[in-house]
Amino acid sequence: MRTNPEKQAAGHALLTVSDLNADSESYGELHHVSFRIREREVTALLGLDGSGADLLQQILAGNPDFFPRYGRGLYLEDKRKPNLSDLQRLTRRILMTEEVIKNWTVAEYLSLGSTGAYLGKRAKSRMRELTEEAFLEYGQTVDAQTTMENLSELHRRLARIIRALEDGAKILILEDECVGMSPEEVEEYGEIIRTVAA
Repeated sequence: MRTNPEKQAAGHALLTVSDLNADSESYGELHHVSFRIREREVTALLGLDGSGADLLQQILAGNPDFFPRYGRGLYLEDKRKPNLSDLQRLTRRILMTEEVIKNWTVAEYLSLGSTGAYLGKRAKSRMRELTEEAFLEYGQTVDAQTTMENLSELHRRLARIIRALEDGAKILILEDECVGMSPEEVEEYGEIIRTVAA
């Protein structure tokens, strides 16, 4: 289930799932699920609708509807049954099919370096600069003044990943069927995900 494409030494365990059993009419069932999520690793959760993968995502992302009952099967680093708020800070679930505000610019969406509701010209310029630098970290070039609606499928996904990382998430749960992406974009997307993990 877990893959580490670059075969580099994995970091310490961020989250451990230990003998987790859960059931939901909407999301399926989990029976005796155990694995670790370590720093710098990419983990794939595969399964048909109702097979339990969605339920596991809900639990790992700290959905309060599921956490009280099933949180006992989780270890946050070395801490058994983490606080819900700690788990929510650690993880971020991103459903790539969810709509974003289309007429926001990429810089507005990411709001890097922004403080307060009103931004002067210098602050807006700095925000655009930080946005373009953030994309360059992953080998991508983007015009920070482009609207989210006009971004490519690949860049829209990267914007959402960057935003989650800026919020301090260490585990990203990406739910994505790569709809609308070409095979070349999917391959590049995979490289970006591996770079983010590394």
